[in-house]
Amino acid sequence: MQCCSKYDGATAFYFKILRFSVVGMFLFLNLNTFSQCANNNLFWTALNPTGPGNTQSTNCIWGGEYVTVNVCQGASYTFATCGSGWDTFITVYPSIGGGALGWNDDGCGLQSTVTWTATFTGTVWVLVDYWTCTNYASCATLSVTQNTACNGGPPPGDCIYSLVAGGGIYDGEISWSVVNNLGVTVSSGFANYPGGITLCLEEGCFTLNLFDSFGDGWNGANITIFNDQGDLLFNGTMASGSFISYNFCTEPPPPPPAPCYFADPTGCPSIECEADIVIPMCFDPCGPLQVECEVFETGATTSYDVCAIDYNPPYSFNAGIGFSIGVDDVWTNLIPLPFNFCFFGNVYNQVVVGSNGLISFNPGYAAGFCPWAFAATCPSAALPINSIFGIYHDIDPSICGDARYAILGSYPCRAFVVNYDNICHFFPSCNNLISTHQIVLYETTNVIEVHIQSKPTCYSWNSGNALVGVQNAAGTTGFVAPGRQTGPWTASNESWRFTPDGAPNFTVDWYEAGVYLGSGLTVDVCPSEPSHTYEAVATYTNCNGSEVVVEDEVTVVCQSVMLPIELVDFQVKNRSRFVDLTWQTQSEWNNEKFELERSDDIVHWKKIGEEPGAGFSQTEIQYLWIDQQPLNGVSYYRLKQLDFDGNFSYSEVRAVERSDPFSGPFVIPNPNAGSFQIRIQEKPDQIKILDATGREIPFEMPLPSMIIMSRASAGTYIIEAKDLNGQIMFRERFIIE
Repeated sequence: MQCCSKYDGATAFYFKILRFSVVGMFLFLNLNTFSQCANNNLFWTALNPTGPGNTQSTNCIWGGEYVTVNVCQGASYTFATCGSGWDTFITVYPSIGGGALGWNDDGCGLQSTVTWTATFTGTVWVLVDYWTCTNYASCATLSVTQNTACNGGPPPGDCIYSLVAGGGIYDGEISWSVVNNLGVTVSSGFANYPGGITLCLEEGCFTLNLFDSFGDGWNGANITIFNDQGDLLFNGTMASGSFISYNFCTEPPPPPPAPCYFADPTGCPSIECEADIVIPMCFDPCGPLQVECEVFETGATTSYDVCAIDYNPPYSFNAGIGFSIGVDDVWTNLIPLPFNFCFFGNVYNQVVVGSNGLISFNPGYAAGFCPWAFAATCPSAALPINSIFGIYHDIDPSICGDARYAILGSYPCRAFVVNYDNICHFFPSCNNLISTHQIVLYETTNVIEVHIQSKPTCYSWNSGNALVGVQNAAGTTGFVAPGRQTGPWTASNESWRFTPDGAPNFTVDWYEAGVYLGSGLTVDVCPSEPSHTYEAVATYTNCNGSEVVVEDEVTVVCQSVMLPIELVDFQVKNRSRFVDLTWQTQSEWNNEKFELERSDDIVHWKKIGEEPGAGFSQTEIQYLWIDQQPLNGVSYYRLKQLDFDGNFSYSEVRAVERSDPFSGPFVIPNPNAGSFQIRIQEKPDQIKILDATGREIPFEMPLPSMIIMSRASAGTYIIEAKDLNGQIMFRERFIIE
């Protein structure tokens, strides 16, 4: 509480009488001089009526102090010091600045009362001063009454947040307010431990102001804000003094980051083929089959892919050799690595470890001071360079917990592991906050993992800043886990993997019985009875040129062998002017099509047509294809069956003999002068004559077999006749001279 001269009521009353009786002629001037007091008072508390007819009050406000009041548009409010023991003056201001909204000197005796209707929804400051707008070190009673209901609607935001303040030894001294980004106080109050209150907040970021009336901090009291999902949005206190402010946000937590493509339990080099394959039927000729393996894909350390993995720390948090025992903010001496580790394109065989949750490949840091204060975001030369941050924040192993490092695992997947086990946060008010996390560096793959068992936030020290990421030796290139950039955040049971994803540094080759089949993550094979085993070999080449080989295999078992098609019938039949080819399949596998071939000597074959296959079928299918221009005499036919991959096979050969005396020619004479006969056995349903350009030419038929083209000029023409079913009876070229 501020310190001022004290005046008793009698003295105040005496001066008041003197002012009115002796200096009456200046009354008008005095009233104008003190028509409103300047907005320069000190915050005392918050008073927030809950609805029409509700009054909130404080029994001890001094001259020179103010209270905050949340108001809603359209509601009427009365602010009054009636009944207090000294001459008060009330002035009302908007919290976001600007001129006074109302004021009063002697509304109820020597005390003051202001009735005002809100034209906005927000916060006002109600100032209480001595009548001359000066301080007065004695208690007055201030009441705030909401007279009428709002007409501007309910306060914005979702009422899903809970705030608990208190738990200290002097909770009566503490108060708080929440201010939005427009400067409007959206909520305020006092200690409410342990029950808490509900906050109605919109999505966004807010300023949380903490106050202590005695000026010695909150003395063990704390303030927390949670959403309805139990997510901690803020946790902090005020260690000393009378005022401190923090920022917090109500935005929902970001969506879970994309998991790693190959979520191997560890960052070791590995290849994993699919389970052995049992096929009820294989095919002869063999049909292609694709087998596949997954490899832990890594690359040059010029860049990194950052992704989330299942929380499953590969090593215990209490493993390793202790360092920084009882000492805060230190780097270790140089620690040799038993394997080469590549980081941002360089090869290292020693590191230094910092007590504040980080590893560096910069030997100049060895045995020096490990900085705790930082605000820069990664990458930045203001942060420790050439470093792995996992988690970088100010923790204090001199208070509690252990920091350890160890070399674990075996070749080719040894790991350098750094454990921060149950370590206290720095700062007296935050020593009760404990963090446990782990950094793992893997041999061969150069993968980095950060495993976080628990990480609360100490908002009252270094702004609660923490960071999970990596950056190069210049501080110009860095990679950060999503949502874990420099700032105040809380985490538990989460893991991050930093995988080098520059140019690939691995190859995969496939073999069968030592015979090379191909390369890549998949290979097409052609298994047949009884079984085949295929071996996948992954070779990793490290940045120092060394190679590591890992292998796996997959076996394909064929229970039986099946032809691409099961052909149960193939027939060729002479029908008048045509030849019908019919065939039937019982099943088809990978069957693209059938090609129809014909020969007059069973030696030389010619493709005369094709018919699409069914692809894959286990039902009976009937096929028909018509040879509309068959040969006279003996002809031979066969089917050529083709798979989608180009493999093919032939059916048995079928023969047919034709001796049709009217098989042609059909136009007599040919050439002619535009008049000719057609020689056919059956009367066609339609006849069409086309010229060389495909244009239809008119003609006359005075007799069923006579055609006259009186207007046709010399040239080459085509005549085509069809039966009632639209089938072509004949098609022949002729010449008019």
